[in-house]
Amino acid sequence: MNFIKDVLGESLIKKQTKNLFGNQLIVANSISNNKLKIEFEKKKNEDIDKFDTTKVTKNYLNKIRGFYDFKALNERYNDKKMYDFYCPNQETQKKIFEIFCASRCLKLGFEEFIGCKSNIKKGVSSPNIYFDYKLDKREAFLFQTILNIFEGKNVELKKFNFFFPELRLMDLK
Repeated sequence: MNFIKDVLGESLIKKQTKNLFGNQLIVANSISNNKLKIEFEKKKNEDIDKFDTTKVTKNYLNKIRGFYDFKALNERYNDKKMYDFYCPNQETQKKIFEIFCASRCLKLGFEEFIGCKSNIKKGVSSPNIYFDYKLDKREAFLFQTILNIFEGKNVELKKFNFFFPELRLMDLK
């Protein structure tokens, strides 16, 4: 299908993919109350230009939607001044703090934007796409555990106690 061209000679598949990414950015910008940064938009447009449009799959599109929704909800519900005030300086503590903040933003967003919840949950099995750094097993488990608690789902108590002996599960509820 890559051979189908529009009037200007551009591949229709590539054009549709750009429109998809652009439309998703518009939705995410609206959800975030227009707080998404322009640099974020420019970076994504650069990524789209490099993207091989023949490899667009439903799974990939779900991850893109989840990514944009995750970023939008974090922008909408995160108070930057409060975040900066309470954010620890030590790297490990900072990551855990960010996981808690992101989880809080998602909880609030899931109540208001059901579609965002669906999109984000589809990519939660690989949470590294949502954060600007690689989560280790412990951090990924914490993120999933907090989301499960917010949704009233069961939590692997034994695993939680192994990874976080200093925390009580009841403190998170």
